[in-house]
Amino acid sequence: PEPTGGTPTPTPPGPPPPPPPPITYTLIMVADPGAGGTAIDVTAAGPYTAGTVVSISAVASGDYVFDGWTAVPAVTFGDANAEVTTFTMPAQNITVTANFVVEEEVPETYVLTMAVDGTGSGTVSPTEGDHTYNYGDKVNIKAKAGTDSDFTNWLQNENIDNTTTANTKVTMNGDQTVTAIFTKEKTCTLTMTVDGTGSGTVSPTEGDHTYKCDRLQLD
Repeated sequence: PEPTGGTPTPTPPGPPPPPPPPITYTLIMVADPGAGGTAIDVTAAGPYTAGTVVSISAVASGDYVFDGWTAVPAVTFGDANAEVTTFTMPAQNITVTANFVVEEEVPETYVLTMAVDGTGSGTVSPTEGDHTYNYGDKVNIKAKAGTDSDFTNWLQNENIDNTTTANTKVTMNGDQTVTAIFTKEKTCTLTMTVDGTGSGTVSPTEGDHTYKCDRLQLD
């Protein structure tokens, strides 16, 4: 027969309760603007526990370029300006944004080289030498002859509006060399004398005087 009375046999302890599930937080990836590209959770294992290092990537679309990462709440990125980077998950839900901007077109630039030539003298505007302009610019060019010279023409260039006028324009659709031609004025000598039985004066005064051949005038 079984014994009666006495101390009951103790019940052995059961297994310990399971640990509580880890607290996890949500990562939301956003592209701004939406048409600018895609923000990617490369790790792709969310939701995440605090302290998890998450890899992310930005891919631009069309005419957009990547312009940096931002987050709410703020976090420190491995490199906020790199398309592929990392951050450490905070102890709260987070929205990470890949920012995009429209890529600005850098205008093509070309060199305008100004020069003078010919038997005469003169100046040009822009000054002699190299000047940089954007593609398609219409640049005002001017030629001014020296006191003993005449402007003849601009050396033939199909991009100059009018090669025979001192003030004109050149279109910058490539590197251009623009040359103003000056010729030395042709001069003639006027010899003034007096004669006869009387006396008097002349203007210009007696003697030799030099003039442009086409501008000789007697008062």
